[in-house]
Amino acid sequence: TFVAGAATLVTALAVAAYHYGGRDGEIAKAWGASPAVQFPTAHSWLAYGWAGVQAFFVISGFVICASAWGRSVQAFFASRASRLLPAYWAAVILVAAVFALPGIAFARVSVSEFLVNLTMLQMPLGADRVLGVCWTLWAEVRFYVLFALCVVLPGVTRRRVIWFCGGWTLASVLAQSAREPLLDMVLMPEYASLFIGGMGLYLVHRDRRDTAAWLIVVFSLLLSQYQTVEAMWHAPNADYFSYRSQLGIALAVTVGFVAVGAVALGLLSASVTLLWMAADRWLPGRLGRFFQYGMPVLVMVGYGAGWDNYALRLAWSNGCIGLQMLAFGVSLMQPVKRGPVGHLRWRLLFTVSLGLLALLNLARAYLAGFDTGNLPRFDAPHPLNMAFAVVANVCVLAAAIAILVAWRGESEVELRRLSQVDAATGLANRRAFQQRSVDMISMARRYSEPLMLLVMDLDGCKAINATHGELKGDQAIALFARCLDEQKRLGDVVARIDGQRFAVMMARSDLVGPPALDRRVREALLELAPRELGFTLGYSAGWAKLRYGDRNIEDLLHRAEAALYAAKRQGKGRLCAEPGLEAELSVAVPA
Repeated sequence: TFVAGAATLVTALAVAAYHYGGRDGEIAKAWGASPAVQFPTAHSWLAYGWAGVQAFFVISGFVICASAWGRSVQAFFASRASRLLPAYWAAVILVAAVFALPGIAFARVSVSEFLVNLTMLQMPLGADRVLGVCWTLWAEVRFYVLFALCVVLPGVTRRRVIWFCGGWTLASVLAQSAREPLLDMVLMPEYASLFIGGMGLYLVHRDRRDTAAWLIVVFSLLLSQYQTVEAMWHAPNADYFSYRSQLGIALAVTVGFVAVGAVALGLLSASVTLLWMAADRWLPGRLGRFFQYGMPVLVMVGYGAGWDNYALRLAWSNGCIGLQMLAFGVSLMQPVKRGPVGHLRWRLLFTVSLGLLALLNLARAYLAGFDTGNLPRFDAPHPLNMAFAVVANVCVLAAAIAILVAWRGESEVELRRLSQVDAATGLANRRAFQQRSVDMISMARRYSEPLMLLVMDLDGCKAINATHGELKGDQAIALFARCLDEQKRLGDVVARIDGQRFAVMMARSDLVGPPALDRRVREALLELAPRELGFTLGYSAGWAKLRYGDRNIEDLLHRAEAALYAAKRQGKGRLCAEPGLEAELSVAVPA
C-alpha cells in the first residue's frame, strides 16, 4: 500500500509538472510568458508529464484488484469511499473557498454547483467542475462500478478476473468502433486497456508464472500505446506549443506499465521485509534492518532499469529476493533470550523454509544471468519449475506452521502473565502472590533469613465511592498501588490480594523494614493524592514476621491481618505489628 501510494504521488507530480511547464494556455498568464520561454529546454520533456494519468490508471487497476480480493461488495465500496471521499471533499471545499476570495480572477462557484461536485457526478450531469482534474475520478468511479458488478459481487477469483479483463477488452474495442456515447461512457474504450493492464500486473504479482496474466499485460500495453498515440500525437507544426513523437508517447505509456510491474515485484520483496519486521518485534535486535528496508527499492529500481533485458531483470529480481531471504534466515538464528517466543524449533523451521526458497530463487537468478539458454519458461515442464512449485508450497506451509508455533508460545506466555496480574493495578494478584510466597518462605527457612509480611487496607473506600464516584475510587486504588510499587525495595513482592487490600512480602528484612516502607508510602501519598485525586488518601496496615511454626503463607497472613484489624480498631491510618513484635522492635531499635 505504501509503495503504491508513493507511485501514485509520483504520477500526480508528473501531471502537475505538465500543467505548469508542459502546456500553453492559461498557465502562460500566471507565468507572465509561455512556459516555452520560462523553460526553454525542460518544457519539451515536461510535455510528456500527461502520461502520469495513464500510469495512474494502471496503478488503479493494480490497487483495486488487490484491495477487492476476499472482500464483499459492501466492504469494497466502503474501503474505496473511506480512502477517496475525505480527500476529494477537502479539495473541493478548499478550491471553492479560494474562488470565493476577493481579488481572485476565477468566477465564484455557485452553491448548487458546489453541492453537486461533492457527489462526483458533475460530469455526467453537465455541471461545471470545481476541480479541473476530477475527470480522472469520474473514470475511476466507472471502473469501480464495473469491477464491483462483474467481479466483486460474484466473488473475486483469478479465473473471474481473467474473464473480466478479456471481456472488457473486447467490449471496449467494439464500443470504440460503434462510436455510441452511452457505450463510451460505460466501457471507457480510451482508458480500459490501462485499468486492465493494472489488473494483469496484479495477477503477475500473485504468480509470476501465470501465462494468462502476462498475456493480459502485453495485450493491454499494445492497445494502450496505440490509443494514446492516436489521441496525443500530431504532425510537427511550428505553431504548436511542443511536439511529442510517437516513439516518445509509446515509451511514456510503457514506462507506466514497467513502473507498476516493478512495484509488483517490489511488493514481493516488501513482504519479506514485513516478515523481518514482525520477527524483530518478537525477537528485538535482529540484524539487517537497513538491508531489509532498502531491498524493495533496489528490486524495483533494478527491475525497471533492466526492463528491455529479460535475462537481466529476472536475474536481478530473483537474486535480490533470494539474498533477502537468506539474510532474514541468518537474522532469525541470532541468539535470543530464553522463552517460548524465541524457541529454537520454530526459528529453525522458518530458516530452513526461507533457505530453500532462497536457493531456488538464486538458482533462477544464476540461470538468467549466466546460462540464459537453459532458463526454462514459467509454464515449461522443467525440473526446476516443478521443484520450485513443490518446494515453494511446502516451504510456505512450513513457514506458516513456524509462525503459528511462535504465536502460540507468545500467547501462552501472555496468558500466564495475565493469570498472575491484577488488571486494574498491574500488580501481582493473590494467586501469583501465594505461588511466589512458597519460594520465598523456602529460601528464608533454608538460609535462616528473616521474612516480613506487610498487609495494607485503604481507609474509607466506600465513602470515596459514594462522595466522588466509583471512577475516583478506582483511581485511588491505582494511585496507592503505584506508590507501593515505587517505594518497595528491590526483591520485595507486592500484590493486590483483595479489593482494597494489598500485601508486601519482604525477604532479608530486619524488623525496621516494614515501618520504614510504611513511612515512605505515607509520605508519597501525602504528596500525590491531593494533586491527582483532589483529596487525601489514608490506609491502615499490619505486619508480621515469619516464625518457626508457620506452615505456609496463610499462617503468616493470618497474624498480619490480625495486626491490621488492631490498627483499624485503634482509629485507622496507622501501622500495627503482630503481638510480641513491638517489644522485639524496641530492642532492635533502642530509643
